[in-house]
Amino acid sequence: MAAYDGTDSRPSLRARWLASRMRQLRDDQGLARRFVTAHLDVDLSEFGRFERGEHAFTRERVNALLDVYRVHDPDERDLLLRLAQAVWRSGSELDFDGAVPDASFADLLWLESHATHIRCYSPLSIPDLLHTPSHAEQTARSAAGITAGQERIAAWQRLTADRQQRLDLHPERVELTVVMDACALSRPVGSPRDWQDQLDHIRQAATLPNVTIRVLPTDVPRPTAVDGAFSIFDLPSRYPAPQVVHIPYLGGRLFLEDSHAHATAFEHLYRVASDVDQPTIRIASEQER
Repeated sequence: MAAYDGTDSRPSLRARWLASRMRQLRDDQGLARRFVTAHLDVDLSEFGRFERGEHAFTRERVNALLDVYRVHDPDERDLLLRLAQAVWRSGSELDFDGAVPDASFADLLWLESHATHIRCYSPLSIPDLLHTPSHAEQTARSAAGITAGQERIAAWQRLTADRQQRLDLHPERVELTVVMDACALSRPVGSPRDWQDQLDHIRQAATLPNVTIRVLPTDVPRPTAVDGAFSIFDLPSRYPAPQVVHIPYLGGRLFLEDSHAHATAFEHLYRVASDVDQPTIRIASEQER
């Protein structure tokens, strides 16, 4: 499983993980599909779609399959049942009154909620997890268009706030490491007051023990082919891919599993960047004026 492009015609990341492991468990037992479907009274074509990650079985049905496959390890059963439950969480279910832009966004939210460490490189803008409510509003208006209703804008603000909660929650808070290009701090969004509040918020976030923010000077060369934003999610080792890379692009998003190239690029960017500090924020503020 190399990549998933995030479009509605492709299985979600969670569905593909579950399908791959369940298919492997059936093969390990040497069970034919016809035997399993007859035992569970499931249509053969429906079962085939499940094993390809195209169709979601209920948690109860997956639990029954684990009995058939003789999976008795409590940790593995718990993981697969959690994935089965997560598969049902679609983009529309998490929509927040139209705030979620597409179905694949649910995979991004799922990764954020399960990751132990998020590493984010943002060359042109401030990452969502560091937005103030005002900045989140301006971003939502830009993405949705000037005709977007206030309810939809407010829904995006609530969603952004929910996504940021794990930065402060104990003991489940996630470690966040951000590298931003200096130009991201030189692109004012909203009024001068709003922008100053955003810069202050970044400086305050950097004081949290689990948050590290570094700024890449404009004169520092980037690694070859690194010209866009990406995030790396480190997940607990029990998951099929302990590391997943998210790459947003116009019209969708790409998920890569265990991309060594992106991890190496981030390490380089982190080393050549500088800590975000009072002078950096002050310079950005002065440039805005």
